[in-house]
Amino acid sequence: LFINCTFAQDCWRLINLSVDPTANPFLNLERLKNQLNQPFFMEVIILLSWAIWMTRNNKIFKHVNASTQSCKNLFLLEMDALLLRAKKAYSPRLEDWISAIP
Repeated sequence: LFINCTFAQDCWRLINLSVDPTANPFLNLERLKNQLNQPFFMEVIILLSWAIWMTRNNKIFKHVNASTQSCKNLFLLEMDALLLRAKKAYSPRLEDWISAIP
């Protein structure tokens, strides 16, 4: 759902990350951790997974067009909310990382 599907893979690519659909989930987590190389890597993984999940749910239950852009927008909204409650030590790095997303 979060790795093997082409929609999910495209969502990961939108935030400059890649997953390997042939690898097991634990290897993909390690791969994402290494690509992010940030202390908040797990938050990014969880929030993009949440955005993918919610985008699909909106398509199924609310008949909203599911696009990678709508997934990215939801992810960025969630990241902004995370930024408000992040530790002060992480805030500058997190803000820089968010602003670097194309």
